[in-house]
This record gives sequence, C-alpha cells and structure tokens, in this order.
Amino acid sequence: MIRMRALFCRIIVSVLTISFASDMDIVYPLRNCNICEELVYSLRSLENLPHDKIFFVGGFPNNIRRDNITYIPRAQTSTKWENSTENIKTACLDSRVSDNFVLMNDDFFILKPLQNVEKELCFNLGTVEEVYRKYHNRGMSQTAYVKGMEETKQFLKDLGISEPICFELHIPMIFNKQKFLDIFKLPNIDKISVLHWRTVYGNLYQKSSVQREDVKVLIKDVFTESKDKFLSSGDATWGKVKPFLKSLFPNKSVHEF
Repeated sequence: MIRMRALFCRIIVSVLTISFASDMDIVYPLRNCNICEELVYSLRSLENLPHDKIFFVGGFPNNIRRDNITYIPRAQTSTKWENSTENIKTACLDSRVSDNFVLMNDDFFILKPLQNVEKELCFNLGTVEEVYRKYHNRGMSQTAYVKGMEETKQFLKDLGISEPICFELHIPMIFNKQKFLDIFKLPNIDKISVLHWRTVYGNLYQKSSVQREDVKVLIKDVFTESKDKFLSSGDATWGKVKPFLKSLFPNKSVHEF
C-alpha cells in the first residue's frame, strides 16, 4: 500500500508538467471492419476541431482513404475492451503521435466548432457511485462493463480518492501519452476485469472537469436532431442518427473516396 501511494503521489505531482499544444493529433482506436459508415461522419465532423495529424490504430476500414491518415496496425485478437486499451497504449508508444492527443471513437461526432479545445473536452458524468446506481436500477449490475466500473471505483478508493468521479462519456477526451502509460504502472491495476481507464486517468489528471449529461443516443431515445456540441451513436442507433449527420455534414471530407 505504501508503494502504491508513493507512486500515486508522483503521478499527481507530474500533472503540473503537462502542457498542451494548440493543435494536437487525433487518435482513433479501431477494430477490424471493412466498412465503417459512422467513421465517415466522425471524420467530417473534425472540421469543428482544430487538430494536426490523424492516426488510426488497430484496424483500417476500406471505405477510408489512406493518403492523409497515419496508420499504426495492431492485431485485434482479444475482447473489445482489451483491444481498445492496447490500441491506445500502442499509440502512446509511437513517437509520431503528439505528446498530448485527442482520443476519438468512430461513433463520436463534433457538431459545432470548438474554440478552446482544452476546456471544451474536459467533462465528467458525476460520481462513479451515481453512475453505477443508474446501471444497477436498469438491471445491468452483473454485466462485465458495470462490474469493471465497480472494480475501478474500489481501485481509486484504495489510492486515497474518497469519491471517484466517472469520466466514461461518449465525448472526445485529451490524453497525455506518458501519463496514460503511467496509470498501468500502478499496482494491481491489471487485476481489474474491464478497466475504466478514462475514469482512472480523469481522476488522476483532470482536476477542473465539468459535470454534464452523456450524448450517446440509446435505443429507447427518440432522436431527430441535437443542439449539443457533441453526439454519439451505437450500432443499434446509427439509423436514427445518420439522417441528422448527413444534413449537418453533406460534403465529403478529404478522407473519403
């Protein structure tokens, strides 16, 4: 426990050394997929996010041009959670990726221009306990994802964080490469079945985040349009979201054939 707390203290102190570049790289951790229609519109929405290079890590869909994207291949041989984690670790070990980068998913969409990226990509969902209760009330407490949430909460409490905050929003998030890798040096973190690494990272480094609602469209939701700056879909809700995104981003990006 003493060793864990000492390492935790070093990590907290090192937060002060992080500096952000005006334009950061974008990193997409991707599964193997021949066609990814959501990714087309996610890339179109990057017109609203000042950025430098774009990296794909893991898979590379056939419907995206390779000219303006740097590809870091990695075999996708495990669960979706483990693949995603290892994809981001791989990006963090690549010297071509900027020290601070914006993590995107193929189903994240930025609907309006961002003026101050560092401030506008720093959100939380409230306490992990509050979020856990919502899943529990929906009868989902025995799922692997929610069990991992509970394990992550206890892990953070063992580090001395009395009320861990949840950062599992479906919104882009800024990461520092070295800081992301450092969290995996913490003792016993590898014992968490489904690690909520956004939450671990956020509790260690995001000290000025703003609480807000998530933007992921759920099956039960009636959706026509969004006034938010952000939006996210899922496999089951893409049909609801696509018409709105098609009207908002009608023009092809340079990443499309």
